[in-house]
Amino acid sequence: MTETNHGHGNPAANPFSEQEWANFHKDDVTAGKVIVLLMATIFSVGLVLYTSIAYICLPPS
Repeated sequence: MTETNHGHGNPAANPFSEQEWANFHKDDVTAGKVIVLLMATIFSVGLVLYTSIAYICLPPS
């Protein structure tokens, strides 16, 4: 067995060009940034809501 053939059948040719791989990588990076932005937004909204409720429920001094 070699690096290209791991005993699971014949190795297939790469069906994607280098340009397509570059586009896939670019799309993956963009998707990762969007996911992080969404997570940060959800966290921020939760933090604001939690802080608002905590302030409202504070006993008067």
